[in-house]
Amino acid sequence: MNFRFRMVILLLFVGIALTVLGFRNSAMLIKGDTVNLSAPVGDFNKSALCEGTIDFVYGPFAVLETTRETAGVKTSSSETDFYIVGDTLDGDALVVFTTSDEALIKKLDDAADQWYQYLTDDSIAEGEYPDISIDFKGYLAKQYKDDEYDNYYQEAIEDLGNIGYTASDFAEYRIIYGEVGKGSFVMLAGGLLVLALGIFLAIRTVKSTKKYLADAKAVSAAEKARKEEMLAEADQYAADNIDETTKVVDESDYDTIES
Repeated sequence: MNFRFRMVILLLFVGIALTVLGFRNSAMLIKGDTVNLSAPVGDFNKSALCEGTIDFVYGPFAVLETTRETAGVKTSSSETDFYIVGDTLDGDALVVFTTSDEALIKKLDDAADQWYQYLTDDSIAEGEYPDISIDFKGYLAKQYKDDEYDNYYQEAIEDLGNIGYTASDFAEYRIIYGEVGKGSFVMLAGGLLVLALGIFLAIRTVKSTKKYLADAKAVSAAEKARKEEMLAEADQYAADNIDETTKVVDESDYDTIES
């Protein structure tokens, strides 16, 4: 695959990704639907903005590592942590929460440790809940699809079942941390621009490839015709030489008989 084809594929991939993400986020901003973490569990079942205050944290129960490679060489990597959070003071829903923000991860880890200590340390009186208050803004998206992740998630649900939660307490969608701002419209415009450039280059590439193949076919046909012409000339030349040789031999034989 030459450089032009690689560039076209890259532009189309980036353009589609930016367009889809920008369109989704822009649509959420236009609709203005916002689900608070204190809302009933049934409200976490569609794409929407999400915000609230976290006072309960479990996890991380899974960590997703994403690596980037250039020419087969690892250039960078990032991690996304998966937690289960809730606003248990004002609501009852438990929601998967994902983030790659290191500062926020530190807060969530500390909160999860406090809750673990409260639930396992008999010296802490019942009702003396950890004082946790983590504000956030993000948006709702479908659960991450992966067999290994699903196993970890089910294990987390079973573990939290030991303190009274059931499967019906867990939200259908997850929260992706990060405020959705007007930059989504810029992302959408940029995605459409990159996609248009990719399509333009793809058309140019297809046309140039067709022309190259047509020229190559024409050259091949001309070479074939030339070879056929050369073979015909060679056959004619051989035929002429054979006739002349035969005539000389015949005359030679006749002279020999006469002598």
